[in-house]
Amino acid sequence: MCSPSGKLDGKGVIDSLGSWKARLHVIYSSYNNDKDRLSHRLEDVELDDWKHLVEHFGRDKFKGNPLIGEKEIPDKIWEIQHTRKNVNGERVWLDP
Repeated sequence: MCSPSGKLDGKGVIDSLGSWKARLHVIYSSYNNDKDRLSHRLEDVELDDWKHLVEHFGRDKFKGNPLIGEKEIPDKIWEIQHTRKNVNGERVWLDP
């Protein structure tokens, strides 16, 4: 997350945030209802933050493809959550 000069690297921060959010979404997706989701938050996530994320992940806008206004299939959603576009616009995997 830091460049060789010791300065904070914005791209690294954004990538870390995306990985963190993807990890939380995996936990969210592990449960079928919000009651169970709310009772299984990670210790490092504040309750108010987790409530907001559960609401966010449950929105149709989050689940859909904003470009065409349709919902993506689950496999495509998983792929989007675990990849990013590189400088050439190609999808690369975030997971090792």
